[in-house]
Amino acid sequence: MNVPKFMLNKIQIKNRPIWIFHQCIKTVPKNIELQIDSSVKIGDFKQYKSHPGKYSLKCIELPEKLEESINKVLGDYNIKALRDQANNLKLYLHDRRCPKEKNEIYELKDKIREKLLLENEEQCDKDSIEKQIEKILRTKVHRWLKIDYTETVGHLYLASRFASDYAVLSQIFNEIKKRDESFHPNNVFDFGSGVGTVMWASQRTWSNESIGFLNIDSSSYMNTIANLITRDGIASNSSCFKNMFFKRNFPKSDQEEYELVTSAFTLFELPDRASRFQHLSLLWNKLKKDGYLVLVENGNKNGFNLINEAREFFLKEIFNPKKITNRAEIDNGHIFSPCPHSQTCPLVTENLVCRFFVRFKPLKVYDWGKTNDTNKEFPYSYIVLKKSPLPEKKIWPRLVYRQPLNIQGGIIHSWLCTEDGNVEHLVASKNRNKTSRSLLRYSKLGDSLPIHLDNKK
Repeated sequence: MNVPKFMLNKIQIKNRPIWIFHQCIKTVPKNIELQIDSSVKIGDFKQYKSHPGKYSLKCIELPEKLEESINKVLGDYNIKALRDQANNLKLYLHDRRCPKEKNEIYELKDKIREKLLLENEEQCDKDSIEKQIEKILRTKVHRWLKIDYTETVGHLYLASRFASDYAVLSQIFNEIKKRDESFHPNNVFDFGSGVGTVMWASQRTWSNESIGFLNIDSSSYMNTIANLITRDGIASNSSCFKNMFFKRNFPKSDQEEYELVTSAFTLFELPDRASRFQHLSLLWNKLKKDGYLVLVENGNKNGFNLINEAREFFLKEIFNPKKITNRAEIDNGHIFSPCPHSQTCPLVTENLVCRFFVRFKPLKVYDWGKTNDTNKEFPYSYIVLKKSPLPEKKIWPRLVYRQPLNIQGGIIHSWLCTEDGNVEHLVASKNRNKTSRSLLRYSKLGDSLPIHLDNKK
């Protein structure tokens, strides 16, 4: 990416130069006063390490019994072949793109046609030009294919993505639990349930055996695999979840509402924008008052674009008072996380990706034969929506980017997403914003910083 030098700032890290943007997002203005929240005791370094804005979990491991069940389900496969094929599927899913809309393809066709006609004014053979258009389109338009989750593909998904998906959902649910201690879901609706990671992450977070789960997945093989895992790999055993149901189609006629509705890594499976919007609306209608809707996708540009598309849909079509005919439904929802505001994402205007990371331990069967049993990181983008009015209390800013900590001079550059819908660049050092610097040292990407940015009187 070619960027002018005046847009960059050179920083020495162990005598190795790196470059970061410093003028893309401005620093905290002088008319803003930074105040530490009253929940933080200034000078108490032990509290800094576990301040109330920390939501990130340490390395997340699967329960031993759960991993044994997964190993039983995968027991008939050759380990080496399973690892290689599962890795290929993992890379394919990570690099997957959203299908282009028909109107976008038609517009692109018209642009190519105009260009070809200008270049070949003398030879206007329509057939040859159309062939050239199709040839160019194949290089410019990503060919989207719906994945057929057969039994084999289901087992590969289980081996490659169960641990990472479980870790991502556990971290998101942990934030909901920490910020809303009174929330204990009694029923969960999981759209695109796959191998059942939502059930296990919910059990890890709330430890409620009586939670009812309705799992929706179009693949009968994925439903069978998810069911087998709950039965210790043997179909005749009883399930460890008392209220667990599987369906292949979305129950549109069912009027039951749920306290927690999820859709994890599923939007890519829908063929177009209209279908995605339709299902988002259906998911919102399934949600009870004061319930949570969780949407998660891969932490890359393609995944973030889908999350941001869903965000804009809710802001314009669901939360917009002009679109609501019933006055009682105004202020019926807001963005709970990761944003401290219910406005357009400020990172989109800067062409940046809002993503976070979770550390997890891969399946042992997946790393079989490897000597380095190291932990891994998985990037993800997400949004949590709550079906309730926007709270009146002030919301702490969210850490969306932080410069590496081993910088000479002890200066920490961080970027905070604020409740005003802006991203502010906070510079903290041993002499400037000392307490904020200590809080930043022990915070991870995605944590909230217990501070307030108020206008000076």
